[in-house]
Order: sequence, then structure tokens, then C-alpha cells
Amino acid sequence: MWTEGDGPGAPEFTPGPPTTWDNDAEGEALQIAEQILTAQLDTDRHEDDWWDDWSQYLSPQALDRYQFVPPEAIAPATITGPAVLDPASEPSIALVDIPTDLGTYRIVLTRLDGAAPWLVDAVTPPEGLG
Repeated sequence: MWTEGDGPGAPEFTPGPPTTWDNDAEGEALQIAEQILTAQLDTDRHEDDWWDDWSQYLSPQALDRYQFVPPEAIAPATITGPAVLDPASEPSIALVDIPTDLGTYRIVLTRLDGAAPWLVDAVTPPEGLG
């Protein structure tokens, strides 16, 4: 959270609660990963609707990176199983793998602190698609 500092108009960063890795954090990361991939693969809609649905989960850095990706650039795929959390995940970085009929997508999610929502920083398609 940003609060006004003591300097002449200089902002100061005040961290929120520490990040913890618990069942809630894991469940939220898995849910967001599934939601963004479902939205990304739903390309049979108007481009603006597709972008609005997909981009709501993206971090500011990912918004910049993906802003010019049109839905027709996404290979049609179907999710074939549940999202799986990589054991290398940490309280502020979640690595989630989601199987599809084209292979496994890797979703990278980040959060600033324990009160911040998970945001998607990267969606990596299966090898050979990206």
C-alpha cells in the first residue's frame, strides 16, 4: 500500500501483511490460474470482450507484455485436467501447470503481500506453440 511520506510529496511504500503459504493461498492461486487460462482459450468472442475477460487477471507487467496479443493468435485448446501447483512455488510466486489437449500451460502468478490478490505475470503455452 502506498502512503504519503514525510518528504515533499514523496510517496512511501508501506508493506501489507507478510505473505504466507497456506491452503487459502494455494487455492486462490490455482483458481486464478484456471480462470485466466479458461478466459484465454475462449477465443470465439469479440476481441474487446475476450481482452476484457482475460486481462483482468494480469499484472501491470503482463498487461504491457500481452496488450497486442489478438485472440486469433491463441491456438484452440481444451483444458483436460486440474491445475497443479509446482512444489517450487513460494508465498509470493506461484507456478501452476494446467494440462490441455495441446500440452501443458505454465501460469506464473505473483502477489506483493498477504493482502494482495494473485496476479498473472506470465502464461506460457506448451512447447512448440509459443
